[in-house]
Amino acid sequence: MERSIMNVRRIHKIRHSLIRQQTKITDALAYTLKAKWKWAGHVARLTDNRWTLRLTKWPGPTGNRARGRPHYRWEDDIKNVAAPN
Repeated sequence: MERSIMNVRRIHKIRHSLIRQQTKITDALAYTLKAKWKWAGHVARLTDNRWTLRLTKWPGPTGNRARGRPHYRWEDDIKNVAAPN
């Protein structure tokens, strides 16, 4: 999208980091990660039994899960970044 804003084609061989500097648009991935960490800090400070805390820590429905690789959960990302093994 930023390439189309700047009218730059991939054949011009201009890196996306240079285009990002010129457009000064915030990276969507960086923004969502920052918002996720802000929310995690907010939930970690909760002391009462609000529905936001219960919903964030909810393990999911009981029963058998589907075969294959387990789904990546919100809490898994927080654990991996906060305390890598």
